[in-house]
Amino acid sequence: MPQSKILNRTGVGLVPGGAGLDLELRAAPRVVVLGVGNVGRADDGAGIRTAAALKKRLGKKGRSRLKVLLGHETPENLTGEIRRFRPDLVLILDAAAGGKKPGSVFVLERKDMAVEDISSHRMPLALLADYLEKSVGCRVRILGIEPRSCREGVSLSAPVRKAVETLAPLLARDLAERPHRHIPCRVFFYSGYKGRETPRSVRIEGCELKILEVLDRKRVLNARRKTEAEVYTCRLESGQVKIFVMPHRCWAEFR
Repeated sequence: MPQSKILNRTGVGLVPGGAGLDLELRAAPRVVVLGVGNVGRADDGAGIRTAAALKKRLGKKGRSRLKVLLGHETPENLTGEIRRFRPDLVLILDAAAGGKKPGSVFVLERKDMAVEDISSHRMPLALLADYLEKSVGCRVRILGIEPRSCREGVSLSAPVRKAVETLAPLLARDLAERPHRHIPCRVFFYSGYKGRETPRSVRIEGCELKILEVLDRKRVLNARRKTEAEVYTCRLESGQVKIFVMPHRCWAEFR
């Protein structure tokens, strides 16, 4: 199964949709990281504490492409600020009960989230994510941290504190870089008489991502350089990618 490098390095349980998150973070031209939770309720503050640690680490780096916001229990109050920033990707960080080992970090799939989710926030994160995608026109990913306890007046548990301390620098590393618009890749095609017409997966930096659907295919001619490229727009578990296939090289653009 494809695995996100962020998730692997954090040593966490994986769920569908975890593949390529670090690639998305490095490729998106503009990113908002939104921390959510209640720091007064033990591990429920994991998302806020991770976002705060990320903000401190980054300082003034990447401000033109990155905004880190602390949404606490009412992240919906920041939708106007997010809309004005016009991000391509919003990453929401929050404590989430996924039945995993405390401190596990995993991608939450919208289809697996109840509308009345486990958080203490006024607006369920599934609804918030849908609203941002429709009103801002961005992609939204939700990264959950499995809590041990959400008791009032208790500090972070040891495994969740370790997850926060590990995750924040990994996010900072990927987000501090300039966005990589063209990422070298290798494309694997279905075999058969159609040959290279239908890609089935793409490998980027050692991470193989399954192509769920080919949305568009066209041939592009560069008259000046006298080169041709087959361009595929594909749907992955983690969003869309545009793949450029030339005789001697391939590259990908996340969308």
